[in-house]
Amino acid sequence: MSPFLIIYNKNLNNMKFLNDLSWGGKATLLAIICGLIFLGNMGYKKLFPKKVKNVVVTTKATSLPPLAYDKNSNASFRKLPEFNEPADIQAPEVRGAIMGWNGFSAVNYAVGGISTAKGSLCEELGLNIHLGVQNSCTEQGNQLYGFAEDLFHGNANPTKGVHFVNWMADGAPAYLAGLNARLIKDFGPEYRAQIVTFAGASFGEDKWMIKPKYAKDARGSLNVTVPRDGDWNIIMIKSETMKWDVNHDLGTYDKDKVNIVPAPNDDYVEAGKMYISGTKVTLKIVSKGKYTGKDTTMAPHGVSSWFPVDQQLVQQRGGLITLASTKEYGSQMACGIVMIKKWCDDNRPIVEKMVEAIGRGGDQIKSHDEALRFASQVNEVVFADKEKDADAWYNAYKSFDLSDDDGNTVNIGGSRAFSLADAASYTGISGGADRYKSVYNTFGKICTEAYPEVMSRYPPYEEATDWTFLRAVYGRSKKMGTEGSVSKVDFTSAQKGSMIGDASYSIQFNTGSATIKPESFPILDKIIAQLNIVDNAFVEVAGHTDNVGDPGANMTLSEARAASVMEYLRSKDNSLTDSNRMKAKGYGETTPLPGTTIADARNRRVEIKLFKARQ
Repeated sequence: MSPFLIIYNKNLNNMKFLNDLSWGGKATLLAIICGLIFLGNMGYKKLFPKKVKNVVVTTKATSLPPLAYDKNSNASFRKLPEFNEPADIQAPEVRGAIMGWNGFSAVNYAVGGISTAKGSLCEELGLNIHLGVQNSCTEQGNQLYGFAEDLFHGNANPTKGVHFVNWMADGAPAYLAGLNARLIKDFGPEYRAQIVTFAGASFGEDKWMIKPKYAKDARGSLNVTVPRDGDWNIIMIKSETMKWDVNHDLGTYDKDKVNIVPAPNDDYVEAGKMYISGTKVTLKIVSKGKYTGKDTTMAPHGVSSWFPVDQQLVQQRGGLITLASTKEYGSQMACGIVMIKKWCDDNRPIVEKMVEAIGRGGDQIKSHDEALRFASQVNEVVFADKEKDADAWYNAYKSFDLSDDDGNTVNIGGSRAFSLADAASYTGISGGADRYKSVYNTFGKICTEAYPEVMSRYPPYEEATDWTFLRAVYGRSKKMGTEGSVSKVDFTSAQKGSMIGDASYSIQFNTGSATIKPESFPILDKIIAQLNIVDNAFVEVAGHTDNVGDPGANMTLSEARAASVMEYLRSKDNSLTDSNRMKAKGYGETTPLPGTTIADARNRRVEIKLFKARQ
């Protein structure tokens, strides 16, 4: 009962003046009281809403795609499965050891619960999937190894270990370098682990956060992360696009470089705790690669990690801003599905059904908010994180802003799901550049160059991946028109935001012309790889000269050279042909490098500037 109604009934007998009112007055008073009752009930319901648990739409969709990024997704709504209600599937069990990650949501939607649920995509396709959380990278590898060992000893459908794990696309070279070395040595090359498809991607949840004083130049900062992990890669690619040198000599500090301190136990959560607690480390001071004989003790200035660490950093200490994230580096960190090659080859129909279920599940999430909400419920039970319920997973998928006491605002979380079309585009199957090949080789080289004593080589791309399953499923789906759409930034309508990359390159041209010399091609090819990773950004190719010669002629030459570089980049990668995304501009001799005179030959340069694209 409304509190207004209670008050009215309690005091009615004391209101003797009613006897003196005319019938018209009484009617007016009654109308006023009814109005107050109605308004009271409305307010009471808003202040004290009924708690509703596990209510999902099971008949039709009523909402738009949950992300503006996926605005063109329009899959026909599929009735939601019976949440976590096991289906009776007469098929061999396929097990997964899964890292808790929103980028895996498409799989959880397709399964419908811890195991294949009634009404799910997996039930429709006859897949008997069972999922279990495993946040230890080492243990994920051990589970795959145990599976391969059982298979090697003659068990066609192993009961040991798991059939698949999920892993970060950019971290795969380092991960597979160690795991496959063991598998190939003990069982042979056909037992190696390989990526067969992608379920989704980090879309902002992995980020490098740092104190505002280092926002424009992170050199001299100390950052805690897990070396050779995907979040370490964010530091690396950001530093490359800004031409900041990174100090890879762990245990030392160089004021002229970006410095790294390993997270305790190689744990991304511990990285956040180290900053929050203000833990200090003692480091040897180096300069130009040599120990100065002095030490320094300091606490980290930044952290590179992922959700929920970003939220914990803001809520439990604050003082940081986002320097770089997978929101801009959209191709960097897709969620790969890793399986043992021999089992995949022996069970091709099952693997193709898995690829189909994942892609169709991703398309449902991209197209309908109800599907994302359902997937978030499944995330809650599969990932079994006591601190995160379905709402927390849902909000983290879409991302949200959070501010600390100093007014620093950080965008928390951010993920996306892949349709079959997304996965085919990412791997080059549907035409165009194989962006993942660029990602894989870029970060593989970064790791081997930074820590050759730990990782001297990484598996060739062709040995680490097998797209035959995806190619077959995508081909069939495309003929039926069920492959879904490819999500990407619409640079026609996007707004140019702040600069996120500004690197200068010494590109060699023939004297007095815009013809690029062949010795500069490797530099340009490296730039293409970087632009493949930073695929959600505007690009400006800027040409500069010194003051030798006529200023007008220098301006014309700088414009021609910038255009020549842009055309080279486009000729190698058709994803760069969008004229709204990449433009060339000549500055002549008007913008010399800081600390140089206009006559300095170093001013003959080409710069690649990157800017955020805001949808």
